[in-house]
Amino acid sequence: MGVRILFIHPERIVREVVRKVLFQQFGDKAHCAPDTVSGLVAAKKRRPNLVFIYWRGSDLDAFDCYGRLRAMPGMKEIPVVFMGILCWRLWGKDPKEFFPKLQELGVSGYLNQPFRLDDLIEARTTVLNGGSYYSEEQNHRPFRM
Repeated sequence: MGVRILFIHPERIVREVVRKVLFQQFGDKAHCAPDTVSGLVAAKKRRPNLVFIYWRGSDLDAFDCYGRLRAMPGMKEIPVVFMGILCWRLWGKDPKEFFPKLQELGVSGYLNQPFRLDDLIEARTTVLNGGSYYSEEQNHRPFRM
């Protein structure tokens, strides 16, 4: 039986592929939103079991969206995975320092982009089973601390 997933990402083709794959693989009902503001509206209406948030939103960044999501009644324990390009050479943030900060906030994972569909599936399954999933820049494999 599938779960309700909210997938917030600005690229339409990515949203369409993810929606289709999650339904075909698991029977998940993925609601996709193009930006964090419409994603928050959808979260309030649909009460997802899992949320994926694109890191650099056009309106709110992932941290703002995450904070507002957590403030909604019944959403404090829902697993959330951030997505985006993790290029620590550009940001000056080493994943070994950045990922623990996300974990301290309660973020369940980070899916590096571009991601493969098997990475998305692994992230989905891992966090829904109570684990955490953090992928590295170089090889898109889970980051282990």
